[in-house]
Amino acid sequence: AFVNLKRLEADDIVYVDYNGIRYAYKVTEKKIASSTDLSYIQPNEDATITLVTCDPPGTDNNRLYVRAIQISPDPLKNKEI
Repeated sequence: AFVNLKRLEADDIVYVDYNGIRYAYKVTEKKIASSTDLSYIQPNEDATITLVTCDPPGTDNNRLYVRAIQISPDPLKNKEI
């Protein structure tokens, strides 16, 4: 589903629609890691999203992680779902 994820770069904007609300996230970093390294997807305190895909696409060699921080709506106003 994320075959073009590698095209994202720092400061690109990613949109996620959930329950009628559009959330905007700014890409902060990309990382390629082994498929067994799950350290990059651990919970944190920040309003972030981590998108994951296979790298290269169609293999299970590595994972490409793209992390982005929520910029809209204001994350300080987030309510627990």
